Amino acid sequence: MTDFIKLCSRFLRLTAARSSEARSARCDELDLASTVWTVPAERQRSHREYRVPVSPQLLALLAENRQHGHGDDPEDQSCE
Repeated sequence: MTDFIKLCSRFLRLTAARSSEARSARCDELDLASTVWTVPAERQRSHREYRVPVSPQLLALLAENRQHGHGDDPEDQSCE
């Protein structure tokens, strides 16, 4: 299993998000100061905005993701 797949798997476990939500996550949806990931209503089955707490473990995972060179392209706002 590649490091990137391991990172994605950990993201899913830490957020309890659906895989489709995680795959379409955008960095601009993450408010690291408030430690909240806001999933927009249009991506929710319930059509309601969903707020996911960002744990210290998730913050560490996002930092690790950057170390692997993911999320550096300003045109690519996915957090994959």
